[in-house]
Amino acid sequence: MINFDPVENKLFTDTRCVGISHREGLILALLIQRAPDVIEKKTIIAHAWGNVCVGETSLAKSISALRQSFLKLGIKESPIITAPRIGYRILPDRIECVETQKQETLSPPSPASPVQEQTAEPRPLGDLDTAKENIKTLLLKNGTSHVLNAFNALSITLIMVALVILSYKFNVTDWHPYYSDGEITQQRVGELILLKSSSARLSLPLRALLASNQCDCIVFVGMGDDENDLAWFHRRAQDAINLTYRTSQFPVAAAQIAQFVEERK
Repeated sequence: MINFDPVENKLFTDTRCVGISHREGLILALLIQRAPDVIEKKTIIAHAWGNVCVGETSLAKSISALRQSFLKLGIKESPIITAPRIGYRILPDRIECVETQKQETLSPPSPASPVQEQTAEPRPLGDLDTAKENIKTLLLKNGTSHVLNAFNALSITLIMVALVILSYKFNVTDWHPYYSDGEITQQRVGELILLKSSSARLSLPLRALLASNQCDCIVFVGMGDDENDLAWFHRRAQDAINLTYRTSQFPVAAAQIAQFVEERK
């Protein structure tokens, strides 16, 4: 069985691991999601390249690169099948989407101001109550009391996003030990900086949403028993969208996120 992590963009088996490009990851994720159906070339191009104008040659190169990655894993027979003059499909039960747990130390982003705009009513996350108190202590030690004045006026979700930026701006040296205590994980997803509870597992639709809405953004994902949270903080535009949704409402939330990102390009 071949394992594919669409967040880290890598293919791996029990003995080998191969990294692939972000665009190749988008293509592979779509093929897996629609397996074993044949997907037309124009559909794959629109999914992986978006509004960028490319031809079928670019798609063919990406498919070839994926097949080379399978060879590097020791898989001689590629699971990607060509449908002549139509598109591509992937053999079922050959690749499994998984998410590996990995924390990364990222280079500090450029300083930015706290979130200025909120486009949806937030719901505080219970599992972040302890984190909230720890962050307050850190900020008090570093003299950033003006942030605390706004703490009760903003949602905990958006504050978590904003404080990542402020921690670098004010050189909160104690941030990293707290941040790596297992409550919150931080990793790169293309251009995005993703923050999420260590216990949260990303579904395939949510991974696809992250992969297809790349921007200079910090994203917070919170998973609850009945409701989930998504916060997208756009560092260049200096505003954000914060949504609370049920699983059945995910398509609506995804459409709002896509519109938010598209309007700020």
